[in-house]
Amino acid sequence: MQINGLIQTLPKELKLLIGAFIIVLSIGFYTGLLFVSETSSANPNGIEEQYIGNEDDGDAKVMKFKKSGKECLPLFIIIFFPCP
Repeated sequence: MQINGLIQTLPKELKLLIGAFIIVLSIGFYTGLLFVSETSSANPNGIEEQYIGNEDDGDAKVMKFKKSGKECLPLFIIIFFPCP
C-alpha cells in the first residue's frame, strides 16, 4: 500500500471536506485548552483545586468545594465519548 500522494488523487469535494474537518477539529481542541486555562489556571494545582476543592485555604478568593463522583461523571463522558 502506497500512501505517498494519496490525498492528491482524491476528488476536490472530498479534499475540501477533509480540510474543513481538520479545521473544525483544531478549533474544538484549542477551545478546550482555552477552557482548561480559564477555569483551572492551566497548572496541576489549579486542575486539582477545580475537582478536589479549596476548602482548607482560608485566604482563597473563590471558595470551591469537592466534586462528587456523580458531578465528575458527565465530564469524563464528554471527554471519552464526544458527540458532534
